[in-house]
Amino acid sequence: MNRFDLPRIVIFAGPAGSGKSEVSVNVCRLLKQQEPVVLVDLDIVKPLFRLRNMRQYLELFHIRMISSGEQWDVSDLPVLPGDLGSWLLSDSRVVIDLGGAGAGARVIRQYQSVFDGQDAEVFFVANPYRPFSATAEALALQLTEIESFTGLTIHRLVSNPHLKEHSSLATIMSGHQVVEEFASLSGRPVLFLAVQENLVSAVVKAVATPILPMKLFIKPPWEVPDFRKEEYEESRHL
Repeated sequence: MNRFDLPRIVIFAGPAGSGKSEVSVNVCRLLKQQEPVVLVDLDIVKPLFRLRNMRQYLELFHIRMISSGEQWDVSDLPVLPGDLGSWLLSDSRVVIDLGGAGAGARVIRQYQSVFDGQDAEVFFVANPYRPFSATAEALALQLTEIESFTGLTIHRLVSNPHLKEHSSLATIMSGHQVVEEFASLSGRPVLFLAVQENLVSAVVKAVATPILPMKLFIKPPWEVPDFRKEEYEESRHL
């Protein structure tokens, strides 16, 4: 099911803490219902929330992750996945979690020539509850910065207004309004609104924007993933 009209190569970019990793994982959950998909951890410059540290947890949900290698999982060195180029040139569907603005986003430039002629697109993940992101103007500045560092043009946005487990319907509606203002200001449409699973039924009655139901995967480094039996049982049916 590719209900959001996604390209073969999906790249999620945005400022640190905007929720790129969580969005990337959940898009993989959606896509893998119809076809194999690989998730690339390209957030390699001092990330606090690391996809690679959730490797075993993601495997429970049959999400294949490509990273710089398990030996680098706890490293802050900017080591790139050695086989990324071959995945980009393959016929496989690829979802990339790109690092934050600045050096984190710049790493994608090394593959710029590979993207030529490929069905690829960069999406800006906007969360107005992050520092320096509270207004449409602030988000527009961040988007311009990421385009400058990556050398890639961003055509569509992802609205991801959340406060993790402290999110509410009011949180989402207020934040999404800021993202819609940002979309109008930047001239770029919102592809979908990311909403935690427990809030989807309430939000869907209030907005016309397509919704991506979100399961929270990413945990802070001080929390050990809880590989519970019920989560394993759920994964068998996804």
